Amino acid sequence: REQWQLAHVFPVLYSVAKNADGVTDLLEELVADFCQLDKESMHAFSAVVFKISHHVNHGKLVHIRLFSGSLEVKQLVYNQRMEMEEKVNRIFHTFSDQLKDQSSLSAGDIAAVTGLTNARVGDVLGNESLKKEINFDTIPILQVQVLPQREQDYIPLSDALSQLDKEDPLLAFQWLKDEREFHLKINGQIQAEIIQQILIDRFHLETIFQA
Repeated sequence: REQWQLAHVFPVLYSVAKNADGVTDLLEELVADFCQLDKESMHAFSAVVFKISHHVNHGKLVHIRLFSGSLEVKQLVYNQRMEMEEKVNRIFHTFSDQLKDQSSLSAGDIAAVTGLTNARVGDVLGNESLKKEINFDTIPILQVQVLPQREQDYIPLSDALSQLDKEDPLLAFQWLKDEREFHLKINGQIQAEIIQQILIDRFHLETIFQA
């Protein structure tokens, strides 16, 4: 069990619900294994931001994974990078594109929250140090220049790309003001097309991507 909790081994559990084969054993094993998480809930709150997304109604969603402690709506959480607190306004359980309101979270939970306006991917929340380093480092293979199709969209495009960079720091947005150029790092043509569509849908900006 200790090796499993340290993610050194990964158990495989299964049953056949249609025939009721092994269902009781499976549930008992889940209780035996996951009850250890209750002890972590007694510790101080700590979590990590692993994703930022945007919702048409709720705005910025900060996706977090709790490693210890608990979290409730309207609770103040400390951001170690910013050295300041922000209030969690709402908590959502996410499934595909569906959001379900939650009143609280406990250790081991994964959810999306609103209210953490300045949070970025990789931020550690809470005063506790994480027991294990979380590495988000990957290296995009392409650098592209993004141009507005209309000259009057130059400044709005800079704002939009800055916003997307906050949601995904791997884009490594650069604004070369003397050359009036915007540069992004991406992983390929498909990602370029996705970003172009996001710029249209969210910011109403038509763009051209050049390698």
